[in-house]
Amino acid sequence: MQTIRRLSLVTQFSLLLLVLMVVLAVAVSVIGRSLVVSQTLNEGRSVADMAEHIGKWGAQYGGVSVRVAKGTPNAAGSFLERRVYGLGDEEARVASSFGADPFFLVKDANRDKVEVYYSKNPALVQREVSDIAAASKSNAKFRLTAKSVLNQANAPNPFENEALDAIATSGATEYFKVQGNQLMYARSVVAAKACIRCHDSADNAPAFLKANMQFNGGGGFGYKEGKPAGIISVSIPMPETTTALASSLTLDGWLALLALAATCVLILLFVGLRVIAPLGRVRRFAEALSNTAVSARFQVPSLDDIDPKSANEVDRLALAVSKLGESVRVLFDRVLQARR
Repeated sequence: MQTIRRLSLVTQFSLLLLVLMVVLAVAVSVIGRSLVVSQTLNEGRSVADMAEHIGKWGAQYGGVSVRVAKGTPNAAGSFLERRVYGLGDEEARVASSFGADPFFLVKDANRDKVEVYYSKNPALVQREVSDIAAASKSNAKFRLTAKSVLNQANAPNPFENEALDAIATSGATEYFKVQGNQLMYARSVVAAKACIRCHDSADNAPAFLKANMQFNGGGGFGYKEGKPAGIISVSIPMPETTTALASSLTLDGWLALLALAATCVLILLFVGLRVIAPLGRVRRFAEALSNTAVSARFQVPSLDDIDPKSANEVDRLALAVSKLGESVRVLFDRVLQARR
């Protein structure tokens, strides 16, 4: 600290300015990163909202049924049960077979009159939408998972296990973290009445669920209506801080930043021109005054014009030093006269 105090005021001010610039750069980086995380987190919440809305839409109908045309028997993907209806002289029937082509379950003459419907509960609807999002170019991906699942394809990954544990321990409804350039977000899902039909217990599970091997993963039961059952997991890439800030600033924002930069420049100019420069002149005056020889006629060094009415502290100091010079000159004149 003593070493810094011995430096010139210009040097001290330059060092202070450098420190302030570094601190400002770090602060802008931290604040910018925080804003990016907050913005991305809100995007994650919006994606989770959408997933919840899809589930609620399906739940209000008790699930949905998808009609598949002839020749595309596998287009339905995952489903709970399949119903095959013959529209000719065949009676309407329910097919319990999951492997056979449903269009061959009726007489040849009525195959063109067959309609096949695959039932899907809200979770399957959400799952298929998440599969579409995963296969798309969309940045946001989401899926539903739980500690115990019917379908092992829905088993949680390491982050989702961490989120499930954190939510269960804290009682919070959401959890998130940043992994590399990805924001991972999880929201607790509460079991609705429509969920209990399939997720109550293995013994009470519907027959079509037991018959479909893709839903016999050894778990997914024990749900309680109104209680947490799993999570919606969302993954969104984090944009670069500078890119995100530049793209999010409006014209007013850029003008505000420009005004801030101009204000900083004005402050620097004020300190340099109204404080450091006048103090430098006063210092040179005092040094010249101290180097005047006693034996010669004392000459008071010149000092820039000073406004005697100024209230500026630097101007008052210069005026006081100037008067001190005049007092010293009078004293030296008397000393010289006394010697003669």
